[in-house]
Amino acid sequence: MSCEIKFRSSISELVKIKRILFPDQEAYEDDDERWSDVDAWTWKTDFDDASESKEDKNSSNWIQSCLISVSDQSEVLVITHEDRYVVLSSKWEKKNQKEVQRYYLTYPISNTSNGIGENITSVLCVPIKSLQKSSQGMPDWICVILGFNTGCVRMYTVNGDLLMTEAFHDEPVHHLKFHRSLANPANQELSILYQKIVIVVEGVGLFNSLRACRSYIAKGRALYGIGDLHSQHPPLHYKKLSLQEQGRINDCFILGTNAPTQFDHLVTASVAGGFQARYNNSPPVATGILSLGSLPYCAWHYAVEGSAAPLLSDVAYALASKVTSKLLSKTSGWLGWGGGATDSGSSKPKDKQITEPATPVYPRYGLADSLREALSVSVSPNEKLAAITDSLGRVVLIDLPRGIAVRMWKGYRDAQCAWIAAWEEMAQPTTKPMSSGNENPVTPKMVSFLVIYITKRGILEIWTPQQGTRVAAFNCCKGAKLISTNAGSSIDNDQLQCCLLTPDGKLEEVVVPFHCALKGDSSQKARDLHVLQQLRNELLHGVTTTTFDLLMDIRHASIVSQGLDLLLECRHPVDPHAFVKCLDSIVSHKQYSKADSIDAESRLLLSRIRLLSRLARLYIHLKSMQSQPPDYDTVISASNVSLQDVANALHVNEDEIARTVLHCTTVTAQLPNSQSAIEIHAFLCAFELSISHGTSEDCVRLKPTLSHDDRKALSSWIWGTIFSRNIDLLDELAVILKSSAISPENLVSMLVGYWLHLSSPALPNLLHFHKLLKILCNSAGSENFSNTESPSPWWQNFQHLLSKSCNLEQACCAALVVRSIMAEFEKRKINRLNDKGAENTDVNMDDSMNDWEDMSIDFCSWNVLSKQLEDLSYLSRLIHYVPAHLREAQSRKLDYVVEDLDKLEFSLASVLQKGRGAVSELIARWLTQNLLEAEIIFEPAETRENSDQSITDVDTELAPEADKLSVGTSEESSVIQDLFRDLSQHLPYSTQHDVILLNAAVEYAAMWVRNPKHMKLLQRSLETILPIRSNLLRHGICRTLWSMSFFPIFQDLAILIDKTGRLPKSFASRKISLPSPDQAVPFLEITMKLLDAATSSAMSCEIEPPLFIRYDDIWPTCEGATPMQEVAIRHRLINIDLVLLHHQLAQTLHLVASLEIKGVHVFSLFDQRVGRSAFFKDLHSYPPLPSQEADPTVVHNRLQFLKQVISKAIEYMEHNQSLALDYVNQAVKLGYEWNVDVDELRIKYVDLLYVNHMDHLAHEVLPSIGSDEVLGSTLLVAAGRRLKDVLKPSDTSALSPTTTAWLSELSSDTRGAAPETKPTTAKTLALLVECLRRIPNESSDHFIANELHSLLTALNSTSLN
Repeated sequence: MSCEIKFRSSISELVKIKRILFPDQEAYEDDDERWSDVDAWTWKTDFDDASESKEDKNSSNWIQSCLISVSDQSEVLVITHEDRYVVLSSKWEKKNQKEVQRYYLTYPISNTSNGIGENITSVLCVPIKSLQKSSQGMPDWICVILGFNTGCVRMYTVNGDLLMTEAFHDEPVHHLKFHRSLANPANQELSILYQKIVIVVEGVGLFNSLRACRSYIAKGRALYGIGDLHSQHPPLHYKKLSLQEQGRINDCFILGTNAPTQFDHLVTASVAGGFQARYNNSPPVATGILSLGSLPYCAWHYAVEGSAAPLLSDVAYALASKVTSKLLSKTSGWLGWGGGATDSGSSKPKDKQITEPATPVYPRYGLADSLREALSVSVSPNEKLAAITDSLGRVVLIDLPRGIAVRMWKGYRDAQCAWIAAWEEMAQPTTKPMSSGNENPVTPKMVSFLVIYITKRGILEIWTPQQGTRVAAFNCCKGAKLISTNAGSSIDNDQLQCCLLTPDGKLEEVVVPFHCALKGDSSQKARDLHVLQQLRNELLHGVTTTTFDLLMDIRHASIVSQGLDLLLECRHPVDPHAFVKCLDSIVSHKQYSKADSIDAESRLLLSRIRLLSRLARLYIHLKSMQSQPPDYDTVISASNVSLQDVANALHVNEDEIARTVLHCTTVTAQLPNSQSAIEIHAFLCAFELSISHGTSEDCVRLKPTLSHDDRKALSSWIWGTIFSRNIDLLDELAVILKSSAISPENLVSMLVGYWLHLSSPALPNLLHFHKLLKILCNSAGSENFSNTESPSPWWQNFQHLLSKSCNLEQACCAALVVRSIMAEFEKRKINRLNDKGAENTDVNMDDSMNDWEDMSIDFCSWNVLSKQLEDLSYLSRLIHYVPAHLREAQSRKLDYVVEDLDKLEFSLASVLQKGRGAVSELIARWLTQNLLEAEIIFEPAETRENSDQSITDVDTELAPEADKLSVGTSEESSVIQDLFRDLSQHLPYSTQHDVILLNAAVEYAAMWVRNPKHMKLLQRSLETILPIRSNLLRHGICRTLWSMSFFPIFQDLAILIDKTGRLPKSFASRKISLPSPDQAVPFLEITMKLLDAATSSAMSCEIEPPLFIRYDDIWPTCEGATPMQEVAIRHRLINIDLVLLHHQLAQTLHLVASLEIKGVHVFSLFDQRVGRSAFFKDLHSYPPLPSQEADPTVVHNRLQFLKQVISKAIEYMEHNQSLALDYVNQAVKLGYEWNVDVDELRIKYVDLLYVNHMDHLAHEVLPSIGSDEVLGSTLLVAAGRRLKDVLKPSDTSALSPTTTAWLSELSSDTRGAAPETKPTTAKTLALLVECLRRIPNESSDHFIANELHSLLTALNSTSLN
């Protein structure tokens, strides 16, 4: 960005304004308008040309005779001429969808002299800021100050309301200037220059008075409808100074208050008074005034603050004048004359006032030049330099603090000067946050530019002052006026500093950037850095033509490179054509035009720009290709592609193509979104530029750090047009790609990557892919295919890409295409070696494909890769099949829903890396994700119908849905078995029955570990183990599951129950992996079944022949994880006795947990010295085990525990008899294993049955009891309890005293059975018969039983009679 003259606004109604300001030319202009239509029918003559040139000259000079002032924000423009002035206000309008500022007439005043011949000699617009805090420093309104030749100064609003009138002196007003102090911006002053008098008015008091007057007028207009009211404002505070010892004064400037140092004070006193001079100790504070004119040329006056009072004669003269005026006014009223004039003039303010005498101010020093007269002065914004125009056509630059002339420009007659302040653009805000109290705000740097406008020549020049050069020069309109405002000291860029008002009413702003001050070789880089900062700020708002102009304006090579980086990192849309044009402009610049004279850094930049230009042109070409509609003939021909066409192109058999492209059709397959928009900056940033420094050709490569998604989008955008629309533009595209300098390796990787992301291999796309890949391979160069003895890196790169792909069907098709192209290149190499043909000559592949002698290492490796990809493609079809109905049925059966399905994506590389068990593991994982039973893929569809029907009968209330589900599951089962059958033909050893079941069991167990509350998953894992045919594999998988899933939980649960004596009600505070105690019982049941399976498998392993494991040919090495079948057979055989010991512990824990037995410490039921130490050891170890002869205490504890089990089991007899019997059987079984007295357990069981009146069950158990005497005594007690409740006191009179005493000692039957469930007399008689049968005759119990039997028989016969 460079200097410019920018259009700011324009003046409308210019003709009307001229009529107001120049009423004498009104008739002449009306005549021109009247004959404006006739001019179109006439032709010019020499007289007409002369008259028009004279008229143009007169019309262009009108603005030079006017006085003009503009406000800081350019919202108000005031133009005056003689006694007339107009006020113009700006408004924003829309023109051609752009906002344009225009000035409209606000308040025209035709005459301000009121008949006394007053003319305006000076004009000034002063902004009045609001006192409210919400105004943010913006001006509230504008005051227009006019100076007249009578010495009066009048102040108006923009609407023409007169605010106040002041007559400070009786001479014409030369200049009105408004000054802001740099040290204190709040200190503002208004200076009024007469011929030799300067009035300095305090700004604060002036503003308050103006606000009061404006408020007074507004109230009068609102209350009385009168706007011509004049308020009495307080007197203004001002200084009246008389500039002495100068012949003529044309202009002046208030330098502000000067507080000199002590040294300067002493120097001034010694120079002025000599050696004997007297001086004050404290230096006086003085106000400096620079006066310009003649004799001297310029002088520095200083008015000391607090100076001596005026002379006595001056005071007496002023007092006499006031007394005389008062006496004359009183006597005129007494004598009767003059009263009418007084009354009539009382309503108007008196402009003629008695002026106060001025304080003389003498110059301290100056510049004397008797032949030179200064005409005007323009001071820089920092008030350190001043540009003075003089009568000799010179512009002199003055150093104000030192009072010397530092520079002079010649040949600038009638020049106008102004200053422009440019601020450095900063990336951060101009004020940093105040983290500490001693930090100061950071202020940007400022530089001042001098603007010189030559009116007669129409030239505007911009200079850097002092030693700087000319920054810029413009040819402008002649007769314009250069207008300067007081906004130079503000950082606000919206404020107007310097503008040019042309005679045709256009207001043009002069704009100079900060970096233009940096000129010369030493400052070139600093200048470019500032332009770079502007470019960075411009890119925040978007990329426009200004952005490219700034980039082209940079000259330093490294900074141009930084600017390119900024442009490429920008996320705003960039026009590709404009970007290419900018790059070409940088290359064609004079700095880079001569290749011999540029440095190395510039050469690197040139190389980079040329590569970027190539990429940008490729981007433009691809965009144009995407905008082309598809060709109808090409689409029709593509739809007629057959398998034979593809087979002929690839030089393979049609059967191989049909086997590979199994599901493809003759139409285009579904493609990814290839038309997704990619901006040029994203396209360019995807590549890195490889510059060779002259050693080789420059090239472009993909960035290694480019993400997978970005690479996929880029490949889809480049190749998507051809594949999606079938446009036959391959040859044209190949030429453009070659000219783009992108490396063939990257192009091939992007093409293969795009092909591998297609959904299915359609036949037309296969032909396009073959042709494109062949073109790219031809462009790679012969050096990639010259070696015939070792594998080529070019083809190995293809193998790497295909082996990494998860789209195995597409990869299989790509392998056929690459193998076909590679075979052709192999034949070319052989022909070239045998001098049979040229390198690029096509050969007949039909004669060479069957020649085994021509096959190389690459060709053999590609045959292996094609076979591997073909085998895994069948696996991919099975893995990606989704049996929805089967999954829903199994989900109901297992009461489990798979929420987050992990997508089973795999590639050839991942399968080879995982090892020989990867295929079986993938199949098992697919089975578990779909909740399928492993046997479903082996059994035929006919045998699965019954099981499918049983699955759907889980919920009988959903019969219609179950019928639909049954049909769906049957179809899906058939599809799964067909897919698995095809897979097993290619991978027979990885799909063996036992291998699949092994992996499925492990996967279900792992799924249960992740979801422990679904115990049916663990049950499914156990069910998967049982059908394994090999005992060795079943034994190994039981060992694996025990270590992986069962052992940690089983150990924690056993320790917990032993510690607490029962199963806790909650596991919240327990370190156990089960979610709740409800899961303990089913877990222990499954644990017992697992131990049983391990025991039975171990017993059969000894008689089973050794197992030989074989693997498929897809595995070249043994790398990767160990297959599950190898893990299973590597397990050592278990110690069956140790397993039985853990089974006893598991059964004990199961009984405690299921029957809710309390107070049982399970470890106390085992031998303390030997048995307990064997728990939780490896199942294949041989620790010391307890013997058959256990400790009596342990035996007693076991017996008591088993009796508790039987007692708890009897409580479940009424609700669930089968479950209760199962518990009793478990107790009896444990009794046998623990070597306790089983008859005692059965006697306890029989006793409880008789107590609970279950005589039929008790009679079934009686034959199994061997201790008749003990059993008889127990049965006699049971019968006695029954008879005690039945017999009356009268019935027992016939009994012996011994029997009567025995009955009285028995406790009654407190079970409280209902009358209908009470035992009958027949059952009691049968019980007594069993007692008599088992009790010996010599026993006392036999006598009691006999008496009871006789009594009950007699009572029974009596009741029958």
